[in-house]
Amino acid sequence: MNTRGQGLDDNAPQSPRRKGKNYLFAIAIDRYRYSPPLYNCVRDAEQIIALLQKKYQFEPDHTITLYNETATEKNIFDTFKKLVKTLTPEDNLLILYSGHGEFETDIEEGYWIPVDAQLGDFSDYVSNSRIVKYLRAIDAHHILMIVDSCFSGTLFAHRNAGSEHSSAFRLDEIPSRWLLTAGRSEVVSDGKPGDHSPFADNILYFLENNSYDSLSIADLSDSVIDAVIYNSRQTPRGEPLQDVGHRGGQFYFHRKGHVPVAPVEDNPVKTHTHTETPPTTTTTEERTGKTSSGGGGFWILAVILVAVVAAIMVAGSLFKPEAEAVTELEYEPEELSSEDYTGSTETTPVEVPPVTEPNQETNNRMQQAWTAVRNMDTEEAYRRFIDRFPKSRLANEAEKRIAAMYRYELMFSPSIKGAQELSVNFSTGKPPFHIRMIPPNGEALEKTWNSRDQFFIDLGKMEATGDGVSVLKVIVTDYNFKKAGHVLPVY
Repeated sequence: MNTRGQGLDDNAPQSPRRKGKNYLFAIAIDRYRYSPPLYNCVRDAEQIIALLQKKYQFEPDHTITLYNETATEKNIFDTFKKLVKTLTPEDNLLILYSGHGEFETDIEEGYWIPVDAQLGDFSDYVSNSRIVKYLRAIDAHHILMIVDSCFSGTLFAHRNAGSEHSSAFRLDEIPSRWLLTAGRSEVVSDGKPGDHSPFADNILYFLENNSYDSLSIADLSDSVIDAVIYNSRQTPRGEPLQDVGHRGGQFYFHRKGHVPVAPVEDNPVKTHTHTETPPTTTTTEERTGKTSSGGGGFWILAVILVAVVAAIMVAGSLFKPEAEAVTELEYEPEELSSEDYTGSTETTPVEVPPVTEPNQETNNRMQQAWTAVRNMDTEEAYRRFIDRFPKSRLANEAEKRIAAMYRYELMFSPSIKGAQELSVNFSTGKPPFHIRMIPPNGEALEKTWNSRDQFFIDLGKMEATGDGVSVLKVIVTDYNFKKAGHVLPVY
């Protein structure tokens, strides 16, 4: 696909308030002059663009591509300069990069590697700091970058404070600067030749299977991150960029023909504030706060006092232990997928207590705490959340995110003598180990083992099935919530 022009098309899809266009700038390189070849970058970019132009509000007339030999350092910067001059505050910009990336440790600088760069010559690379300068100079409404390269996460300079959930219409109307990367400061996979990278594969999957009229970048990021970290050894990252003009909004992928409609209560531009007061005995003057008797001032002070007290209570309760709420939260059985087992393609969920209807107030507090934890995105924060909500659905999510922070695989080898004694040897993993043994009949056995020494346990006599063979499933979880499973025949 060749680079296309940037002509202005008055028939391009428009939003109800803004009349801007969606621009798309894609860079993808498989065939480098001096660096090792890649196999799926151009294919990934082409299919993402085709999907965006078919299903969402992107048009070929506003799509610019630099593939392989055209993706030189000069062409990349020349295109950025054109975008600075072309885009208006009404327009949106999506930037795709798929190719090699590098990180210079001495100065903590990340880079994109253009097709013509000498291997190891940082002066030939496209630096993150220069990319950020162009992002600041482009006066667009939304700017979204999706970067599939090694060390792509180094584009994030600092931890962002997060964004609040609101209606799609409101967030779409507020300017934003978002970045979704294939990994953090790490090497990422290109995938099998002729296939897709794990990152691109999941972007395509969730964009293709989205059934809603509008999909936010926050929702897409969450889905892609979860899918990638559970199926590969890299951890994507998606959140707003700092210091480049982000104002709290989000880019939305709107389906073709869909026009977002403002909710009745929507009022994104407020010219004054209005405080609701009891309507029974107050006068018009009191409701507006204009009264010589001081009634309006009383209500204003009361509202402020209530707001301050509520804020203090919420802040103080975010990480307060809540043992009384545990039984009211949603339970989820912990089970491994078939590919997590060695020697079997079956899974058996562990029996869990009956689920009761979750308490709404408890769930609200849990969601507030989860939002705070996601913004911090640290192992300590996730562990504190698990301690507070140990049996909730989000506790299981927190465990998976801790596991994704570590780059090793849990490995152990079990063996069984007759139907009596199980032994487990640990090759990798961090103790303590939680060992769950699931026989075909009877209740699961659970033990905690505090070292990597060989583990032994007497299982008792197990009943064989009709063909004289039973199976024992052994699931191990280590301190960092890495999981692995084996299935053993018992004769």
